[in-house]
Amino acid sequence: MHLRHQHPEPACDFQQPRLDQLGHPILGSVSRLIRAADTAIRRGFSKIARERMRRASIQELQGMSDRQLLDIGVERSEITATVERILEQKAHRGDA
Repeated sequence: MHLRHQHPEPACDFQQPRLDQLGHPILGSVSRLIRAADTAIRRGFSKIARERMRRASIQELQGMSDRQLLDIGVERSEITATVERILEQKAHRGDA
């Protein structure tokens, strides 16, 4: 029987100290700027990933025959709207 390693990864335990906790007012501003830049970059990558998923889903559905689309309940003219609706639902649930 193989037991899994129970200790968390060392990299997961490490938390960087917040610069604004070091006491200097300039460091607090720099810390907020870094967090804002980090948030903007993460949102940008998220939007890129969503757009790639959207395009791939549309392309996959467009490659299906009309019979296959009918089997899953999508008409060819509704492909883009269906993909958008599904991605929006995933975004609201937090899956995407």
